[in-house]
Amino acid sequence: MKAKFLIILGIVVFTSSLFTLSNADAAEFAVNINPQNSESRFTVKYHATINMEYDEGGKIKDILKDKNWTIRKTADPLTHDSIEIASRLNQKISQDGSNAKISDLSVVYQAELRGESNSASIDYLVVLTGTLSDYILSYPSDASRPVLIDMGWRGLSITGPVLVDGYDINLPISAIMEKEPELYSIMLPHPKVISSLSDNILDAEDILHTKLHDWHFLFDPTGLDSDASGIVITEYSLDANRLYGGNSVKSETSESFMADADYKVTTILPADSANIRIAGFAALDTLDEIEILGVRPLPPEGFAVTSTGDVPFAMVYGLPIIFTVAATIVGYLLFKKGTMFF
Repeated sequence: MKAKFLIILGIVVFTSSLFTLSNADAAEFAVNINPQNSESRFTVKYHATINMEYDEGGKIKDILKDKNWTIRKTADPLTHDSIEIASRLNQKISQDGSNAKISDLSVVYQAELRGESNSASIDYLVVLTGTLSDYILSYPSDASRPVLIDMGWRGLSITGPVLVDGYDINLPISAIMEKEPELYSIMLPHPKVISSLSDNILDAEDILHTKLHDWHFLFDPTGLDSDASGIVITEYSLDANRLYGGNSVKSETSESFMADADYKVTTILPADSANIRIAGFAALDTLDEIEILGVRPLPPEGFAVTSTGDVPFAMVYGLPIIFTVAATIVGYLLFKKGTMFF
């Protein structure tokens, strides 16, 4: 029957999609660099979560139970706030020793509260999308020599207040001050609680300080990238297994305090991750203590290593192809045999 055929084919295709989707880029920081271009677009996402427990009831439970709200702030590239944020990022990049620059920056901020019976949480997300430039250190006229790319710009972090429409998007406590002044007044006499809610959200220091040598190295000699067909691709990726021994949390700070009842506040910063793709074969080196990549159109003759670290090359590139082909073959055979139709 057609229904039976569709169910089986759907299972096969779904199985294939599981392997394909598992390889999707889930990095918090993502950039594709083509040495032939002087600029590259990037996206970096910052997350944080606050959990507030009120198991014993009290005023905070009365304030937050069953409450839901969202704060959303945006800044376009030409706004004063966006230009100021880009300027501060560029100052940080320069302090890190890199000549790269950030421009054309868009900012999206969101804080969302969900109040439940015994606890409430606020989830924070800041997304920066912009243009990276001035990362090419040298572009030799001799095609046999590599293009040198500066990689010292990865620490896209800001310390202290970061204002968008007068609202500080960098401190978790800002959302509480904005939407729940009564809750803030209850917390204010407890300095450790206030301090735990004042960690910078815009923090990517682990992405900078984890040397590229310790990232996953993936090399695709077949040029599978849809945006660079026929060009070999080098990929450096960083995940929680590398940074935090498999822990999905970068830091977690809990503070208990007594007001009209016992309460507990926990601030969670998820693990950092990153994905950098380069059009060409990239070899790692250093220049004046700054990590650089020497990029050539093709790998050295006889180069065989396609991956390092815990991610086999076949898992990244081979399985989606294998399962897609398998789905096609099985579907064709079932259709040809006709057993699924009658």
